[in-house]
Amino acid sequence: CANCTAGKYAPAAQLDDCLRCGAGSHTGQQERAETCNSCSPGKFSLPLSVSCTNCDVGKSSGNAAPSCFNCETGKANPTPGAFCETCSAGEVAPNETMLYCLPCVPGQFQGATGQLFCPICEAGRIAPLFKSTACDSCPPGRIGPVQGLTECDICLPGSFSPENAVECTLCELGRATPTFESAGCKACKPGKIAATEGVAICEDCPAGSFSPEGRSECTDCSVGFFSPVDGSPSCTACDAGRFNPNIAS
Repeated sequence: CANCTAGKYAPAAQLDDCLRCGAGSHTGQQERAETCNSCSPGKFSLPLSVSCTNCDVGKSSGNAAPSCFNCETGKANPTPGAFCETCSAGEVAPNETMLYCLPCVPGQFQGATGQLFCPICEAGRIAPLFKSTACDSCPPGRIGPVQGLTECDICLPGSFSPENAVECTLCELGRATPTFESAGCKACKPGKIAATEGVAICEDCPAGSFSPEGRSECTDCSVGFFSPVDGSPSCTACDAGRFNPNIAS
């Protein structure tokens, strides 16, 4: 009896020629094989093969494969004969047969695995790093006026913003903030006013006038009352035996 040649096998005695190993299997270099061995994942073979061949980079295969398939979008494979690996969060594979997953660039993010594109951060949020899995909120006092930002802009004195804001808001009449990155404006103290919106520092009421807290204009002292200095929170009545016939004095 003749030995089966490499690439063929005989599970029992054969009257005619030995059986051929089908695609996706092999005998190795040995003769007189009784079975064919399946190609492992990441490899393939044609009929009558004595060995399996590695799939190219960007491709892979299942068990006992007759051919290789392309790595699908969201997956990549840089190594011959290896599996297609799912892209991690913060990375994407927009095309088939990719060797490597691409990192999301600053201003973009991807929170899920196996994706093919990176969404842009919405206004009011930022992604300062590569491979971001989420966008960060702009903190109070900072804003993100457009999409795709890597850092938040600062609100100037006289304005403020809450978290996730897209624009700074001017301080209202009677309120002010002297600092950068303010989360809110404070009411002007008694004796001081903010006559317009967007004021950084409240102004003193002139002598002869006063103002309660949070006012946008000063009130003149009435007849019989006076305020001798700037920034008075109230007017003082004339002492007994004295008078003041004028207003705003």
